Amino acid sequence: MLRLSALPAGHDIDPYRDPERGIDEIAWLYGDGLVGWANGPVPMLAAELPSASAGGTRYRYRLRPLRWHDGEPVRSSDVAAAFAAVRDGFWGTFEPYRSVSEIVVTGDRAFDVVLREPNRGFVRSFFGPYGGVALPLLRSAAGALPVGTGPFAVRERLDVSRWRLERAGGSPRGTARIDRIDLQFLYSRETEFVTLLTGETDVALPIPGRFPASPSFRRLRRTNGTTLMLFNAAGPFGDFETRSAFAKTVNVAAIQRAYDPARAALLASFRLDGSNDERLARLLAYDPSAAAELRRRLSGHEVRIVTLPGTTVDVAMGLVRQTLAGLDISVRMLATPYNGLYGPASPLRTGDFDLALNSYAYADEADLAADWSCGTRAPAGGNFARWCDPAVEAAIRRGDREGAFRGLYDRLAAIPMSRAYEDIGVGARVCDFRAPPLLVPATYSCPSWRLC
Repeated sequence: MLRLSALPAGHDIDPYRDPERGIDEIAWLYGDGLVGWANGPVPMLAAELPSASAGGTRYRYRLRPLRWHDGEPVRSSDVAAAFAAVRDGFWGTFEPYRSVSEIVVTGDRAFDVVLREPNRGFVRSFFGPYGGVALPLLRSAAGALPVGTGPFAVRERLDVSRWRLERAGGSPRGTARIDRIDLQFLYSRETEFVTLLTGETDVALPIPGRFPASPSFRRLRRTNGTTLMLFNAAGPFGDFETRSAFAKTVNVAAIQRAYDPARAALLASFRLDGSNDERLARLLAYDPSAAAELRRRLSGHEVRIVTLPGTTVDVAMGLVRQTLAGLDISVRMLATPYNGLYGPASPLRTGDFDLALNSYAYADEADLAADWSCGTRAPAGGNFARWCDPAVEAAIRRGDREGAFRGLYDRLAAIPMSRAYEDIGVGARVCDFRAPPLLVPATYSCPSWRLC
């Protein structure tokens, strides 16, 4: 038995029911995708990669003759039901699900997916493991355990935050080498780290990078995005001049180093695969003479700052607080537990904040609409910044990603902090655990894990 502890933002293991960060990753223990990933999309539940027609707006799929863990055949109607569940929830505001117009079932194992517009990254991310939103295909029902086709099957919910998973045959990813997983959500980085040190946990997803190394486990580090400091555009930072005065006053480079002590130079890019943007770098340049303007603009406002106690977020936001307090600007720190960062009552969802950190996976197919379009604003969507800019919106709508990035940079929509990374703790009992490729869930390779 492998003991796996996780620190997701939600309280369920079904990402269709509880669409919080980290649960989609856990689901790849027991779920498979229509496609898999091996330096590119490969068929998985789909018999082959789908064929495209109608100018890239219609994809024809055929399913393999496979069965769910409860013995039922995997049918086209299951795909339609899974899409309906995703479309009506939080993930439905993200690509590739947002651009799907309908699923047309043409046979028991055949269906077409119709898009509103072409999407170059559609095949690899529609119920696939690559992307900012990586959802496997599942059967989900209220009050029941989720059913998948993956290497492990969910057999029992032991208590409110613990599940028993058992090896299951028939997954196109192969047969697992471990017979059982005891999965537990801990909701405390400190507790998770202690269980790893004492050997009570074999794998911890993730562990804080600031905690000391130990011979009892090894760290696997992966980059999974870029962390941005968000301004709530519906509050006192709604105008460019205030955002600009803030960026020049707070010494962005020093805050970046506080958040990520390994950072040596200013980061001025939202993208994982891009170099610094020179115009954004100039907006972020430290200029203490802007302090008087910032004091004037924020006079009479209380700046609400979201922070995660015990993390480098707390350290970085502490520097922001110190700078603002030194200018006699009122500040209120909103201490938020990690598992409450994305919940329905969280400041990001309700809008009861002015500054917060959040991570984004802007790689080769950046889904800017999910995060910055006027039509995807929180609480229903992922536009936590409540951003709505006509020029950026027009660029997003015409598919001009470069123009959209240009608008976000020039309007100082957010301040980049660092590459977002997380450390996976792997105990001495576990062999053949590999760090996943960029934008692929850590659990995707679970069939290869074994106890030494």
